[in-house]
Amino acid sequence: PREFMFGVDATVIDPKLMNFAKWTKRGSGGKSARIFNLERGRYVKPIFPKGNKQGKIAVGPTLRAAAPYQRFRRQQAIGTKHEGRLVYISNDDFRIKRMARKAGTLVIFVVDASGSMALNRMDAAKGAAIGLLSEAYKHRDKICLIAFHDAEADVLVPPTKSIALTKSRLESMPCGGGSPLAHGLIMAVRTGLNTKRIKKDVGQVVIVCITDGRANVPACISLG
Repeated sequence: PREFMFGVDATVIDPKLMNFAKWTKRGSGGKSARIFNLERGRYVKPIFPKGNKQGKIAVGPTLRAAAPYQRFRRQQAIGTKHEGRLVYISNDDFRIKRMARKAGTLVIFVVDASGSMALNRMDAAKGAAIGLLSEAYKHRDKICLIAFHDAEADVLVPPTKSIALTKSRLESMPCGGGSPLAHGLIMAVRTGLNTKRIKKDVGQVVIVCITDGRANVPACISLG
């Protein structure tokens, strides 16, 4: 038959590999990765609103920016409808809050489902993939499953937090045919970039590729 079905074997995985989730939580300089925005998260610092940016007003910094000009502005307001105000604030005084929250991580599993993997213990590869899936779920990462065989790669599970769905698709994944490794990696990169652009809560993308490395289908064939 052109396609085979394999079960799942318990597989011993290198502990260093199981710690991959910790790497995804680090930004530059070893600090925790964060996403900066003007809407949600922890208040970090006040900034001057540039262009049409809108956010939450930082009351304290706004008042401090206006304080040195109060005496002058009171004198300027004498005889106008603004006379008698307690505080005079102009547009240049406004400061908004810069917020930060922990960056989410998308872990993309790219699994080789070719015929050569069928001959090299595909059941063990599935067991390793499920072990890594469980580790990603512990850290509440989003996960995605891409399988490649025959002439192209397919996104079996788009970015999600449902480990049950991903496990089900992985366990029932058939294998056989050629090994379009290049197309699998191209699909993974595209999926990661699109998710970062659309989903503002994803800060980093990690690609975990499970393969025997015996690629025999070039990208030009997969992409037509």
